[in-house]
Amino acid sequence: MVNFINIGVDEGAQKFVLQAIGRGVRIQPVSGIRKRLDYIVSPEETQTLSRFIDIKSKADILKRNLPLESLFLFATKKK
Repeated sequence: MVNFINIGVDEGAQKFVLQAIGRGVRIQPVSGIRKRLDYIVSPEETQTLSRFIDIKSKADILKRNLPLESLFLFATKKK
């Protein structure tokens, strides 16, 4: 979660917040794989993933993982 305090919520501030984050945030649930956990399906990636979690439990992990792979941005005004 990222909170921009006293930046405002008008159109100019929204552009600033988006530019401040830019393309710098990358989802990388497993070292070396830059995809959301749900999109790791190729045999090579699945083999790498199996070093970190039990593949059979992947479905259970996916149920709880979406909020962890999401970035929440907030811009606030002083008032």
